Amino acid sequence: MKKLLAISAAVAIVAMASSAMAAGNTTLNVTATVNGTCSMAGPGTLNFGLLDPAVAGASATANSAGITITCSNGTPYTVTHTSTGLLSDGAGDSIAYALTLPGAGAGVGTGIAGVPYIVQGDIAAGSFFGKPANIYNETVTLNITP
Repeated sequence: MKKLLAISAAVAIVAMASSAMAAGNTTLNVTATVNGTCSMAGPGTLNFGLLDPAVAGASATANSAGITITCSNGTPYTVTHTSTGLLSDGAGDSIAYALTLPGAGAGVGTGIAGVPYIVQGDIAAGSFFGKPANIYNETVTLNITP
């Protein structure tokens, strides 16, 4: 009986030692990175409409439509443009104008897709006085960098 008890005790000790060796834990680090990116979509239009040079001191203001920005939330961005500041008729005549970018071209992304980006254009009083009747235009490229 003593022998059986000793064998049972030995088996129990070995079983406990095996289960103690199998126990343990570790950590797992889980990460993700949201990329700070921006994009701009269009095409947009800034249309001054019909300009009447017969109206003394006439000026014109227009706001763009159709341009949107999508940036990661909290991502600072800068918008620049390639405007020469001249609308040309292709025959040698031009009309000076100025573009104004919201926030002087700087902003911070909201994480919302397709936020409207409104560019304002201004033609100063008298800038088109004496200009020949024609269509005046310029193609401007807007660039965004995060």
